[in-house]
Amino acid sequence: MKKSRILSALVITIMTFTLVLAGCGSGTSGGGGGGGDPITIKVNSFLTEGSSLTEGTKAFVAAIAEESNGELVGEGYYNGTLLGFADSWEGCGAGTVDVAYIAPAILGQYSRLLDGLQLPYKNLSADEMNTTKAFNEIVNSHEEFAKDLEKHNLKVLYVEGVPSSGIHTVKTPITLPADCKGIIINALGKCNTDLFTSLGAQTVALDFGEYLLSAQKGVADAFLDGWGAINDSQLIEALESHTLFGELSEEHPGGGGISSSPMTYVINLDKWNSLTESQQKALVSACEKGVATVPALDLVGSLAAYNVAIDRGDTIVNVKGAELEAWLTAAQPVVDDWIKAMDSQGYDGAALYADFQASINKYQ
Repeated sequence: MKKSRILSALVITIMTFTLVLAGCGSGTSGGGGGGGDPITIKVNSFLTEGSSLTEGTKAFVAAIAEESNGELVGEGYYNGTLLGFADSWEGCGAGTVDVAYIAPAILGQYSRLLDGLQLPYKNLSADEMNTTKAFNEIVNSHEEFAKDLEKHNLKVLYVEGVPSSGIHTVKTPITLPADCKGIIINALGKCNTDLFTSLGAQTVALDFGEYLLSAQKGVADAFLDGWGAINDSQLIEALESHTLFGELSEEHPGGGGISSSPMTYVINLDKWNSLTESQQKALVSACEKGVATVPALDLVGSLAAYNVAIDRGDTIVNVKGAELEAWLTAAQPVVDDWIKAMDSQGYDGAALYADFQASINKYQ
């Protein structure tokens, strides 16, 4: 009897040990799946907390665990805690963070191809989610983007089309391209700076937190940006005139514009390749969810700034029809330069631009 009990205990011990070993093996497979520790995804934004765009990044970070069933967990860094405005691209490629939120202002110095999303286009939607859909369709349907970013050890995770920009001025109303001669305008991104320089304006690149003081001190007398940014930066206090492109509505007081600013989430390519296919899809889905929260938040700030401008009698210039065509005509040399740059890199620049325009038309 005693011998039987010892044998039973030995069998139970062996079975338990076998199960433990099996459990250890499944916990490490698939990177965070099967009960192992979740994989941390470090997400960096250079923007300050409190803006609608930063809240969207926070929502993205929060959704990572849910979308991946706990295999991944997001870790957010804001206010440029790990990487600032200028070093986000290179820092993400080097692995300082896994995902970085990239400003359109620096796209031109790293990827002229991706910078092409900032070009002037016809039929840009006043709804930024339509622009977001168009931008992601463009990136996902052209393998050129993956090849172009591969040399930086990066991949586009998701592109966010922010509300189209207007020209907001301290005093001088702007209606036609010729009106830009002599102004000092805060315009970010190569496509935008090339356009306004060609029109005789001087361009500057200011940090978001410098907007109000720069306007008050005469560092800049015009700003190319959306109503939400005008509100969040408190710049509305220093402005008197606002030039808005396309059809305006209560839901979209900024109009459709002639160009949009693609805020781009890029991911370190080594990190991306280390994830399973399901984890990759979960990360994209989480980012998409985060971006989808932004329009409602941005509309609150946009309407606040717009209503301040209306109530105090600011000049509102609504550019459309023949005047809008004049802006697109003035911007054509910028498009032509981009096409030449793409041709020099071995792409068919004209075909790419036509494809991009077709996607924008689809979601107008």
